[in-house]
Amino acid sequence: MNKILIFHLASIGDTVVALPALRLIKNAYPNATRIGLTAKHVDAKAASMEEVLDGTNLIHEFMYLESGGFNPFNLLNTIRDIKSQNIDVLIYLNEPSKFSTLLKHYLFFRACGIQKFIGMPSIYKIFESQIKRKSEKKWESISEYLVRKIKALGYIDSNDKKNFDLCLGDIEHAEILACLEPHIANGIIGISLGSKIDLKDWGDVKWESLLGELAKKYPKNSLLIVGSQGEYERAHRLTQNWSGRRINLCGKLSVRASAFALSKCIYYVGHDNGPMHLAAAVGLRCVAIFSSRSLPGIWFPSGNKNRILYTSIECQGCERTICIDRKKECITRISPQDVLNEIDALIYDK
Repeated sequence: MNKILIFHLASIGDTVVALPALRLIKNAYPNATRIGLTAKHVDAKAASMEEVLDGTNLIHEFMYLESGGFNPFNLLNTIRDIKSQNIDVLIYLNEPSKFSTLLKHYLFFRACGIQKFIGMPSIYKIFESQIKRKSEKKWESISEYLVRKIKALGYIDSNDKKNFDLCLGDIEHAEILACLEPHIANGIIGISLGSKIDLKDWGDVKWESLLGELAKKYPKNSLLIVGSQGEYERAHRLTQNWSGRRINLCGKLSVRASAFALSKCIYYVGHDNGPMHLAAAVGLRCVAIFSSRSLPGIWFPSGNKNRILYTSIECQGCERTICIDRKKECITRISPQDVLNEIDALIYDK
């Protein structure tokens, strides 16, 4: 095999959870040129797959789909470019899709001249493209799902910490290390208040209450806030009463630099978002506040010592982005005291 095209429409979290699958692909095709085909994001909160993977050597080159998705008028140039690459095999690493979407993708890649597909189910095995239920209360994670999709390439442990390695280096991030070093001895708490999806946002009132109680209980700790530039003012406002030192780095760091900064924290508190997955990838224990828009387990952070706040509710798995009729009941049921209890439990669970 000379050239492998890896299709994955991903931002930060989607890319991090795909790390084990990407390592499996690298193991299967160590000498091939691995090309990533992914989305070009217009949302300032969404970072590209390339920003996350830079330095990992998992993908060598990137191609981008213009905004507008699989619109024929946007994709003519992409089809031409992919054809010119003479791709040997497509690895379909995308997340669960409807049959109509799978068919559209299949026809697109055939139009690109690709004959061999791995990870794209046939019409007779469409059920294999769905997330599987592991127990009464938990589904397989996206990481497990992606590895299962490409099992034809071999096996890799999607729960092994080393398979989430982002290959971060101290020398590469020496300036950040120097900035954080004075705070490390007293302990730094990593947090992220943002989310691209309204239904996954816990809300200002609850965050303010939690941070106020947390500051009283652990006054010596410093607070490190990561996120996008658009989240800087909100982070500043909600953390202004923090009794210890605050380090608001929203919009100040690259994705990989944010991951490095989080690696110097003692634990992470935040929404179900990209920074949560970065924190888990660098080995940080997470206290993660989830809405119930996705089924339990699918997007939980990697690692077995995280504390997850998730409400089992009859409408879980709705996949909504906005919830007006129930006023985000699934996430608003979670109280600041609930989160504080999980933080305490995490601290004392060494």
